[in-house]
Amino acid sequence: MSYALLILPVARQELDKIIGWIAKRSPDGASRLLLQFEHGLQSLSENPESHSLAPESHPLGRDIRQMFFKTRRGLTYRALFDIQDGQVRILRIRGPGQRLLRRGEI
Repeated sequence: MSYALLILPVARQELDKIIGWIAKRSPDGASRLLLQFEHGLQSLSENPESHSLAPESHPLGRDIRQMFFKTRRGLTYRALFDIQDGQVRILRIRGPGQRLLRRGEI
């Protein structure tokens, strides 16, 4: 089964901000990170259940999963998503060191 992908506006803004920040320092690094993210989206559209539950899942009382994507230097970013009615919804993008999301932030 193939899942439709939807990136919520807040997640798109977070991704754009991250890519923009990295691009100021390393345009190639920003391009590579964006490619990593896009490669991850492909796996989400094919098998989103293979990704682990995010630590936010239990405190928020709902299934929120996470997809990891990394810079070449190993900095890890997380795309938080849920699955509803055959659709994968990217809810938020979190960078290294950012705190876990709280109720009301998703």
